[in-house]
Amino acid sequence: MGLRGAVRLPRQLTTFVGRERERAGVSEALDGHRLVTLCGPGGAGKTRLALAVAEHVVGAYPDGVFLAELADVTDPQLVPSCLASALSVRERADAGVVASLVEAIGDQRVLLVLDNCEHLAEACAELAAALLLACPDVHLLATSRQSLGVPGELAWRLAALTTPRAEDTPAPEDLLRFESVQLFLARAGTFQPGFALTADNAPAVARICELTDGIPLAIELAAGRLPALAPEQIAGQLRDALGVLTSASGLLPRRQRTLRATIDGSYERLAPAERVL
Repeated sequence: MGLRGAVRLPRQLTTFVGRERERAGVSEALDGHRLVTLCGPGGAGKTRLALAVAEHVVGAYPDGVFLAELADVTDPQLVPSCLASALSVRERADAGVVASLVEAIGDQRVLLVLDNCEHLAEACAELAAALLLACPDVHLLATSRQSLGVPGELAWRLAALTTPRAEDTPAPEDLLRFESVQLFLARAGTFQPGFALTADNAPAVARICELTDGIPLAIELAAGRLPALAPEQIAGQLRDALGVLTSASGLLPRRQRTLRATIDGSYERLAPAERVL
């Protein structure tokens, strides 16, 4: 049963900004490692980078590129079924889900993206190991707060976006080389068309990017405040970043509508022993 070279990735509504080196590096890493896991805290941009990489390498996987979204899966036993659904693979009653997946993939060259594995790490690791052992040309790109611990896995830890030091008072043209500023400006233009970096607002933009620590979700939420607040006001309020950084968009997952929800979501997915700091 072939997968017919399908590409099942969601269409992105915003541009991919920054992390060009990471996209190239992860794409290259997939050539030498059949399992690459993007690791980092909530809001670091793991999902967006994984999708950008998957889109970038589509041509290298003639038998298909597929995304299994695991954020809303709470039962570890449903992980194989979630992937089977993404691949439109029906479970054989006499074989089980994993065996059905192995049969469907076979020796085809496919890329499977497993997104948000952290709360299902053991189940994801078991499924990944089973597929890597049985399917010689399957490649997996996972996102997780921590690595999956599968032999041969490459854990790619995401750093924050490059960020200016506001105290250095950089000129507008100098700010443009920082990834965090590039992202803020790109998102600012969607919330306030015509927004531009000027000598007057450059210090506030630099301060915003510094206070958000180069975390993509925080930067995007900060840009979303522009219809109501000037950059100087946003920068002034960011000391209470968890409360200020919110989005009213119903298109975002609830866990990404506020920075506090992202942190709380990451905490809730921890095992009890991991919640003790």
